[in-house]
Amino acid sequence: LSIWYRLSDQTRFGLYISVAGAIITIVLNVILIPKFSYMGSAWVSMLAYFVMMVLSYVLGQKHYPIPYNLKKITAYLVISTVIVFASFFLFNRNIYIGNALLIAFIAGIFYFEKNDLMKILKR
Repeated sequence: LSIWYRLSDQTRFGLYISVAGAIITIVLNVILIPKFSYMGSAWVSMLAYFVMMVLSYVLGQKHYPIPYNLKKITAYLVISTVIVFASFFLFNRNIYIGNALLIAFIAGIFYFEKNDLMKILKR
């Protein structure tokens, strides 16, 4: 998502996106770390990167449109989020179940993306 501002020679947008992420990180860390410790910081980091991703996508589609397959990307994000929550809350952070879910997710990606992967490997 960050390649568009380099390709279009508008690198200032990279600065704007990074500053937005830094402000979110600093402000929310000051608020959440005293109450939630390192978990608050982890959630803040995830939120900041998510906001930066959305900003980069929205600005990129205005300045240098790239036809992303949003259905596929959204599906992978939703599935991975469900796996993380299942691993943490249903299976109480069991490392074996968590790793099994991760391996199943990666295997699923390889299965559904095998045509694109084969094209890349043949280069």
